[in-house]
Amino acid sequence: MNTNGPRAINAASLRKELTQIIASVLDMGVDEIPYEADLVDELDVDSVMILEIVVTLERVYGCKLAQEDMASMRSIKGASELLLSRVGPKVGGLSEA
Repeated sequence: MNTNGPRAINAASLRKELTQIIASVLDMGVDEIPYEADLVDELDVDSVMILEIVVTLERVYGCKLAQEDMASMRSIKGASELLLSRVGPKVGGLSEA
């Protein structure tokens, strides 16, 4: 559990971590979740699962996400962009790498 406030992250590690977190919540393999896939429309993720993802991300990254932020959590890409805007990158910017 992160108790030191938001931790600095970079886009490449964030993408990998988000994929692992979301795969764990959805009980899927990381290779089954495309980066830009709409979790709700393409993977049948419901609001309870989105909430579980949000709570996990808040705990892991030490930041608070508002209810309206859940709309950004529809893909790994959207979640990455949201977290980078809240926590900020440590090295480089958001990339597709």
